[in-house]
Amino acid sequence: MTTGEPYEDYDPETQQLSAPLQPPPAPVAPYPQGTCSFHLTQWADVTASNPYSVEIWLKDNNGAQIGYQDKAIASDSRPLLVGSKLEDLMVIRPESQKD
Repeated sequence: MTTGEPYEDYDPETQQLSAPLQPPPAPVAPYPQGTCSFHLTQWADVTASNPYSVEIWLKDNNGAQIGYQDKAIASDSRPLLVGSKLEDLMVIRPESQKD
């Protein structure tokens, strides 16, 4: 085996690594482990073509804000994607049940 720079763990006599490779450490989430929560405020304007607006706060297990979406239009045909420190986007899709 030929290498440009010798590995610290490489043993040239046996041509093997002297220590087994370890998996990388698990990534640390940018928020405390536990249950996240959100608060959503919704406004309805039934006369508009997009009748719903929402504002959303996402909080971590300790109550610290990890995401926020200012008041924005959302509907069944136009879902709102909310980014945060979580890995996935939160999808908000309000819909009217005509009631």
